[in-house]
Amino acid sequence: MDYLTLLLPILLLSIWYISFHKEPRQLINGFLFNIFVISLIGVLATSPINFMKNSAVFIIIVGAIGLILLSIGTIPFLLINTGLVFKRESYSLANMLGLLLAIVLIIRWFVTPLISTWPWYLQLPFNFASLTGLYLMFAFLNFLSVSILYSLRRPKYDQDYIIVLGAGLINGYKVSKLLANRIKRATNFADKQILLGGKRPIIIFSGGQGNDESISEAQAMQKWAIDSGYPEEFTLLEDKSTTTFENMRFSKKIIDLDHRGDHILFSSNNYHIFRAAIFARMVGVNAQGIGGKTPWYFLPNAFLREFIAILMLHKNRHFIVVLLLLLLSIFQQLFK
Repeated sequence: MDYLTLLLPILLLSIWYISFHKEPRQLINGFLFNIFVISLIGVLATSPINFMKNSAVFIIIVGAIGLILLSIGTIPFLLINTGLVFKRESYSLANMLGLLLAIVLIIRWFVTPLISTWPWYLQLPFNFASLTGLYLMFAFLNFLSVSILYSLRRPKYDQDYIIVLGAGLINGYKVSKLLANRIKRATNFADKQILLGGKRPIIIFSGGQGNDESISEAQAMQKWAIDSGYPEEFTLLEDKSTTTFENMRFSKKIIDLDHRGDHILFSSNNYHIFRAAIFARMVGVNAQGIGGKTPWYFLPNAFLREFIAILMLHKNRHFIVVLLLLLLSIFQQLFK
């Protein structure tokens, strides 16, 4: 084997490692990791060593089978998953993302065989939509990779503060199961830090009071934690925020005034911690996230919602790419 061929994946792995450990709150880390994996599979597939070549072939076959199953099962899965979310959660627009995606895929499935019979001015928007869809799939893969990698990080048990990010209350006063998981993740981390000989961190419960809530999310979370045994004297309230960005910004002000240390964590649900980490970076909070458990049926819709929110954070960049895809579609049609 020509070991020089391994230089590219080793180089890409090194670049990813340096980038991820220097600043894990960057979308580019997902792209770098995916490029590393692709390059490694390519090197293994061209290797003269049978074991390595067979390993690459096995990975490619598994990947191909996975893509086939995904193409066949995506629409039924999304429809079934939407039914579960509606049954166990609510009929909100945010919970309809999986259903909307399924409808788009169904329309595409029926329309694709007819495209060649359409006039050019009808083919153009469809081709543009297809290119845009491929771009969004690529962007989603990068987002999903970096989200998973970020959630696998294990912070040190030397924290001074843990910010618990709020979420809507049931009936205006009751902590939901998803929100309870955020609180439990923070209190369990704090308790383990004590067991390992560290000091007890201050937990900041962050969340304002909505129009349909009788108390602030911060108050409801604090009461839940105290009722579960967490000492009240090691809690603080941030009860003005209405968004994740404000959670971070207003909590930073409290930490700056209280100032018992600089080691900060925040706790949210596992699907949400990467986007929350981006907001922390934006407001200058040197904090990393830990994620509470989320029911499996909630994850597909939740990740779609997070992905759309991430797209909106960088909408100018994506608008430029989509505009270029539109121009490419026009050129393709002109020279067809």
